[in-house]
Amino acid sequence: MQFITGKTIKYLPYTLGAFFLILFLFTLSPTVNFIDSGELAAVCSTLGIAHPTGYPLFTLIGHLFTRAPLFGSEIYTLNFICALFCVVGLLFFYKFNFMLHRECSQRNAVSKKKGKNAKNENSVNMWIKPVAVVTAVLSLGLSRNFWVQSASLEVYPLHILLLSILLYVFIKNYNKPASETQSIDKNDLNGWLLFSFLLGLSFTNHMTTIFLLPAFGYMFFLKYKFRTATFKLLLLLLVPFVLGLSVYLYLPFRASMNPLINWGDPSTLDTFRSHIAGKQYSIWVFSSLAEMQQQIKYFFKIVPADYLYLSILLSFPGIWFLFKNKRDYFYFTIILFLTCFLLAVNYSIVDIDSYFLLAYFIISVWIGFGVIWLYEIFTENKKEIKQPLILLFLIIPLIQLFNYPKADESSNYLVEDYTMNVFNSVAPGGIVISYQWDNWISASYYFQHVKGIRKDIIIIDKELCRRSWYLKQLANIYPDLIRKSQTEVNQFLAEVYNFENDLPYNGMIIEEKFLGMLNSFIDKNVMSVPVYVTNEIEKEIGRGYKRIPEGLVYRLNKEAEYKPFPLFEPKFRSLGKKGKYPDMLMSFYGIMLTNRASYENFFNHKDKAYKYLDILREIYPDFGPAVSLRRLLDQEKAGS
Repeated sequence: MQFITGKTIKYLPYTLGAFFLILFLFTLSPTVNFIDSGELAAVCSTLGIAHPTGYPLFTLIGHLFTRAPLFGSEIYTLNFICALFCVVGLLFFYKFNFMLHRECSQRNAVSKKKGKNAKNENSVNMWIKPVAVVTAVLSLGLSRNFWVQSASLEVYPLHILLLSILLYVFIKNYNKPASETQSIDKNDLNGWLLFSFLLGLSFTNHMTTIFLLPAFGYMFFLKYKFRTATFKLLLLLLVPFVLGLSVYLYLPFRASMNPLINWGDPSTLDTFRSHIAGKQYSIWVFSSLAEMQQQIKYFFKIVPADYLYLSILLSFPGIWFLFKNKRDYFYFTIILFLTCFLLAVNYSIVDIDSYFLLAYFIISVWIGFGVIWLYEIFTENKKEIKQPLILLFLIIPLIQLFNYPKADESSNYLVEDYTMNVFNSVAPGGIVISYQWDNWISASYYFQHVKGIRKDIIIIDKELCRRSWYLKQLANIYPDLIRKSQTEVNQFLAEVYNFENDLPYNGMIIEEKFLGMLNSFIDKNVMSVPVYVTNEIEKEIGRGYKRIPEGLVYRLNKEAEYKPFPLFEPKFRSLGKKGKYPDMLMSFYGIMLTNRASYENFFNHKDKAYKYLDILREIYPDFGPAVSLRRLLDQEKAGS
């Protein structure tokens, strides 16, 4: 029975697309997630300026969808289009791989002996090539790192789509026959003009597009050589490249209009240049040998696990197959992989996984060619493998479906629930100083400025206060806050100016003025409105005040007497999500509820202390300090 026919191959990409779309919808997040999700949703909804490098292309595309939310919710609509970007990216990855395999099959067929095996060889090309390509696509789409990109709002799904398109368009242009003369064929020119425009456009979404350039440069000069016509073509290609890059002009144009969210305020040439260059993150680039070693260890630990180990084993014979049969593709993929790996491991950030995405692309390409190698090993000096048996190769990447629990965000309301629980901890008109960007400050941008929830609360990101643009943003949103502390704000701005403009500065004086400004926010408001800090805020901020645990925040108070607070019972729709960020968030629940229990116990409210420990036992039964406090209370109770 013929499972793989010309008609089957024609509809394969559509079948794959439908499979991944349904799968990704099952694991799609219904709301905001950790880190930048809330900020990006707010930026797309309000046409603001996101954190460096600004991501103007993503912002503009996202804004079009938020103007008419497909599902009645801006955040779910944005999550959905991210899943869609990943699906379409996989379809272009399919086309890219199909083209690679077509060229390798042609090359391999020429090297084979002719005669009675020729018919079988054509049959092999028809059967095994689509299976190998589907294996490559499945191994990439079902890898944990790729799959999680499809589950919630981030800039990386659009980056995935653009990477796939660029790889496909580039290799399509590369495979066109080159002219032997000094002239460039018109058909070639049109293809390269499109590629150059898409390359510039991709840079306006994510700067890691630069990972592609060494391999693209190698192949381009391999095709056209170092000729006069080649350099004339490169000069011509600068025009569409700059046209694509011009999307960055959105940043200064929109920043000059003082949008609600105006990260970096890139309205001047200097701030614009700093913003798109990601200057504030430069301290983490090539920071130290020790950091690089940590990232390398992490890469070799996480990548095999993301493929569930079995699929990735095929990448090694895939590399060998390319080396033996298509040397230019071998060097092309090696350069792509090494460029991504060597640059990414020198970026010392915690959430580094997304920077490895190009390496995952190439590993999956190698896995596809590993299937070809495995097939040739099985069929060497033997009869052909029947079609049903060929399909068994697909079991290898399908094992990665067991990544489902790791990628599933469909019931993850942790960030939204935590944000609402923080909101419910704060009295009307309260001021909160926090450094919990990943857990709730980013999300608060969306809930406050898009959904209009608890707009009465003034939220101050402690670390962002170190930047002059952020103080300007606070002045736009909370003018009274800045007006009351204008002297201290001006003193800090005068000192930080040198730091931001690469002039000699005194770090100790900047820190002194910074603390003076933050304490001014407290001192000049605490008598009129409630002022709070979260658990991680240092004691130097709000010194002289008692920290009274109320819900998930500490209320600052001059007096030491007992302050009653209604029993705080955090609301949850889901628990049990594991991982670095969920674990950190749950620890904050544990710390704050345990501290309130200790506070109640200190003032001899034993029953209320037990109630808080009972709440914590339900949501975090293994939290050590709470277990110890309960044991102490039980001992005191038994002793009395």
